[in-house]
Amino acid sequence: MKISLFVHELLPQIGHSRALIELMNGLSPEQKAQVELIEAVCCESANLDELFPEFKCRKQFIKIPGKGFKPFILKMLSYHLFSYFYSALFCRDKIKIGIGIACLNVDIANIQFIHEQWKEPFFSKRKMGPATFIYKKILFLYFAVGEKILFSDAKKHFIVIARFLQKFIEDHFQTDTSQFTLIPSGVNTTEFKTNPERQKEIELELISKYPALKTINFNQPVTLFIGAFERKGLDKALEYLAQFNSKQLILIGKPESFSHWKFPQNLNIAHIPFTKEVNKFYAVSDLFLFPTYYEPFGLVIVEAFAMGLDIIVPADNVGASEILPADEGVHFFQQNESIPKIEFKKISPEVRSLRMAQRTEQLLPYNWKAAAEKFYSILSRY
Repeated sequence: MKISLFVHELLPQIGHSRALIELMNGLSPEQKAQVELIEAVCCESANLDELFPEFKCRKQFIKIPGKGFKPFILKMLSYHLFSYFYSALFCRDKIKIGIGIACLNVDIANIQFIHEQWKEPFFSKRKMGPATFIYKKILFLYFAVGEKILFSDAKKHFIVIARFLQKFIEDHFQTDTSQFTLIPSGVNTTEFKTNPERQKEIELELISKYPALKTINFNQPVTLFIGAFERKGLDKALEYLAQFNSKQLILIGKPESFSHWKFPQNLNIAHIPFTKEVNKFYAVSDLFLFPTYYEPFGLVIVEAFAMGLDIIVPADNVGASEILPADEGVHFFQQNESIPKIEFKKISPEVRSLRMAQRTEQLLPYNWKAAAEKFYSILSRY
């Protein structure tokens, strides 16, 4: 079995790449032994031996021009052209796996986002200048053409991470149900575990690394928001928090490049643009507020759930909401409804420990090993 992976960047810090890497690494030792070659056809890739350490097969990186190309549409166009010719000429004996519309000439496409589905919310929720508006319209038109080509091919198989994505593709593109396999993103429950008794220690550690946290009173309830401000619904989160006496927010993420945000003065906001220690922020927070407009999965939701936080998240247009149980502390709402008002409270170490144990059990069917079993059942057809 020879596998070619088609993605712009194969880097573990990028969500969609990480999901594909985890699927590969979740295969059993016997399944890995059947792989003769892993080939990354990318603009940029991490070291393949480090990404796939348990595969003893040959690994090679095929570099596609495009890294640093701007605007993004030029990078996509370059990758589409080069990846199409490479896949057609040099991959006839390989299983071609792509992410989304990165490459249109693949056998298996891992669908983690649908631009046609996101288009209407995107333009309705953003203020942008004329030049940006025109460019975005052209970009989304390019996305639409790519998705039409991809989803109209009856020979392709699609891995979708949520049922609502599959339903949209079936309804909008008339793609046959037999072409889909539902594989929700897995969660590494061992990575997202902590000893609640260490909370004070973690608080002091984070304050020393992130001075913005000095304004947060960790003896009071702390709300956490993670992600790109616009799509993840920061506007709704800020409006919601303004209704309560408890107005402490740890905000991890950034706005889109053309956006400018001013935070309300009556909220105590500690803004952390970037961190690689998100699990520690879960450990010191009490409520994960995530009123996203469109979330094909939302791994951060499952991670926060595993760490014992209270959760507020939409029930619709969110993949992770399809697998979360109606548990104590989990609050769903519909996109066309107001965010439910809840009692803001500190989560005690005892409650957090109990929740983490219970929720880890509930998430077992959705670990990466279980996801990889479904993934291998698709690979074995080729």
